[in-house]
Amino acid sequence: MSRCCERYANIAFYCMTLESPVSAFSDVHFTSSKIMPTNKQTLQLFQAGRLQEAEVLIQKMIASNQFDAEGWHLAAVIALQQKNYSEAGLRIEQCLQRDNAKAEFWNTRGAVLLELREFERSFESFAKAVELRPDYVEAWRNRGLPLQRSGHREAAQNVYREATIKFPRDSESWSLLADSLLESRQISDACEAAEELVALQPNSLRGHLLLIRSYLTGEFFEAVEYAITLARQQCDDDPRLDELEAIVQLKLENYPAAIEVFERVVQFQPHNDACQINLAIAYLRSGRRDKFEELFSVILGQQQSHPNLLHRLGLELIDQTDWKNAIRLYEPLAVQFPENPALQFGLIKTLMGLNQINQAENLLGKISPSHHHVTDFRLLQAHIARSQNQSDHAIRALRHLLAEDPNHIEGCRLLAEELLKSSAVVGAVAGLGSPRRQRLEEALLVCQRGLSYKDDEELLYLQAKALHAIQRPLEAIVILNQLAETTTEAKVLHLLGQCQLDLGTIEESRESFQKALQSDPNYVPAHYHLAFSGEFADVDQRILEVQNRLNDGQLSIRHQSLLWMALGRAYDAKKLYAEAFDAYLRGNQLKPRPDFTTNERHNVADHQHFMSEIAAVFDCDFFNQRSEMGHSSELPVFIVGMPRTGTTLTEQILSSHSHVYAAGELQEVGAWPIQIECMICTRPLKYPSAARELNQKQVRHLASRHARFLTGHDPTALRIVDKMPTNFLHLGMIGLLFPNARIIHCIRDPRDVAISCIRQNLDWPFCDLEQLGPYITAYQNLMKHWEATIPNPIYPLSYETLVTNPDQEIRRLIEFCNLPWQDQCLSFDESERAVITPSKTQVRKPMYQSSIGAWKRYETQLLNYDLPVPGN
Repeated sequence: MSRCCERYANIAFYCMTLESPVSAFSDVHFTSSKIMPTNKQTLQLFQAGRLQEAEVLIQKMIASNQFDAEGWHLAAVIALQQKNYSEAGLRIEQCLQRDNAKAEFWNTRGAVLLELREFERSFESFAKAVELRPDYVEAWRNRGLPLQRSGHREAAQNVYREATIKFPRDSESWSLLADSLLESRQISDACEAAEELVALQPNSLRGHLLLIRSYLTGEFFEAVEYAITLARQQCDDDPRLDELEAIVQLKLENYPAAIEVFERVVQFQPHNDACQINLAIAYLRSGRRDKFEELFSVILGQQQSHPNLLHRLGLELIDQTDWKNAIRLYEPLAVQFPENPALQFGLIKTLMGLNQINQAENLLGKISPSHHHVTDFRLLQAHIARSQNQSDHAIRALRHLLAEDPNHIEGCRLLAEELLKSSAVVGAVAGLGSPRRQRLEEALLVCQRGLSYKDDEELLYLQAKALHAIQRPLEAIVILNQLAETTTEAKVLHLLGQCQLDLGTIEESRESFQKALQSDPNYVPAHYHLAFSGEFADVDQRILEVQNRLNDGQLSIRHQSLLWMALGRAYDAKKLYAEAFDAYLRGNQLKPRPDFTTNERHNVADHQHFMSEIAAVFDCDFFNQRSEMGHSSELPVFIVGMPRTGTTLTEQILSSHSHVYAAGELQEVGAWPIQIECMICTRPLKYPSAARELNQKQVRHLASRHARFLTGHDPTALRIVDKMPTNFLHLGMIGLLFPNARIIHCIRDPRDVAISCIRQNLDWPFCDLEQLGPYITAYQNLMKHWEATIPNPIYPLSYETLVTNPDQEIRRLIEFCNLPWQDQCLSFDESERAVITPSKTQVRKPMYQSSIGAWKRYETQLLNYDLPVPGN
């Protein structure tokens, strides 16, 4: 049973033994009035339920070849009653060979084929019975059974509705309709059908139990109490009604009242296995472990006749991570009921809980799920893939699951989580059309799909998370404020703070981060972002809190890193710079590094060699020979340089101009090398050498596609800014594709760059001071090469000059972009656009100079590292 539907599934499991759905055979309604055997004695034995004796007589008559069509029909019915379906099939075919004009014979054939799981032929047989006898009510309704069994619930419900319209007083049609609606969780419609059934048969307990089950599934508890009272008045009193009252109390978490009734029923009916199991669930939920263990041992020692209800008990054990008892329950059940997929799935979940992933995967591989269990199968596939960190496999399984059941809430949650996790790229905005953006937008659609079916706080949170990731913080804040009215979960308040930080409402973000820590003092991301927002009302207290959290031996590597970074910020605020530097180093040392053991990886680490390869390809001759290949557009503006050199500040200034659209840190240019390698058909070449093989058609194709991509952000903009700093590696291709594009090169003292990098949550190599010096040197040499080779105009923008003389430098910047002057460019800090880079707090302030020479606070520590010095 799928966990996503627990609201309904729990009730169904509790109630199923009280009034289980009728079997396919009993639905077909064979009665003696429809059977006209030539052998009266056989018929009498059949009517008396003495099937084995009747079968002996049947065998004798078959041997003597004395059967007519009626005799073969009776023989088929007896075989069907004995669940000998293959023999029943042979017999009903003999019957139809002798007489194929009787509706009853085709109806029986439909019932036999139904049990043989030949659903299409079963439907055809029932339809033939209706054709021969249009007033044959049993055949009318029976057409829905093969549809229901094969998973076509909606079509089955249409058949049952037709039967209720044509035969409005047929209680069995109303019963089948109510059952089917209940199974597909159409609760209101199921209740209406069950009410019709009770109106038709007010003295039949069966109808009342179905109505009560419908109310229970919909959690209409007042209606349940009324229905139970009505059933007691109109029918003979029955212990099952007591059990239903207890189940209501169990669902309402009134465990003492539920236990009292269950114990009373078990006392008078010691062999009522279903009641024992429900009592065990009540003991388990109420924390009465001693009572549970005692009863659980009794249940395990009995012959099991309610496997699905025991599965419900197993799910309770799984919920409480009681793997020891769960394995005691599921292992024998899976052996006893090998054809019950729910029990196999329960065993697989238990094996996963015991971290026996390989055994769980092997067992799942042996199961061929029916249509009814395919969603559970896909869900377990996804869980196993997630436990093995195989995100793509998990996503594939969850997509299949939602194709089968679009309203599967747990499936929606898990798929949204995996899409968000797999899309995460630190410090980069998901550009339109990029693989990351596509996954984020899919996550958003998945959340919306689930929420259209049911309000779910976790899906709302994931929806807000997706909106935040695609830079729609205002929409995310609306959702998070709604959630904050009903929950104080730290993750919700923390995400709210992040969105507020992106929009520049710093004080509000600090308040949200503080509330998150009040809710959960151990929530590490809130510690980090509170430090990031610059809030240190009581620095000593903050230092103590973060130090205490670092003493937790259960922290993940990532959380340790974040806490060391937060501690560094706190030490900085207290002007303990040596301690701060040490904290930053420790936080950055915990971040993942590339594998330097292979030659290919070694070349990447050898920055000078890697960048010299690029320069060797894109030399003056390269551009002289290709001067007419590129696109003439002046639309693109590229801001390049080292991180922490004022790239976000420059983008913020430009974005305040009405003719400029700031697209953020786009990933598309970084994807060009792989695209170029795929385009070259002459011989296998790696980038950058592959760029030499591009012809004019290929160059124009790449350029036109990128121009269309940029225009998609804002069709009216005269300039679209891509501020991915590391695009300096690709200025050769930018010069080839867009020779008229403007390039703004942000420059800053390398020592300030180094200190600023290690104070942020950046990835390698920008978090590694030993690598940063050689990287900066190689980058500086490459930029000198570009200044001498590419056709594009390059504006060298000094951070120090910009912050000390902003008015003059901003005017020059706007002029360089060939844009008319607008005074609002000087008020860039008042812009309301979202910013998600590490500079999000700085660009909300007017220009300040305090960051110039910040490296001097750590001058002693920096002596151990080989960093370039301006002017040398």
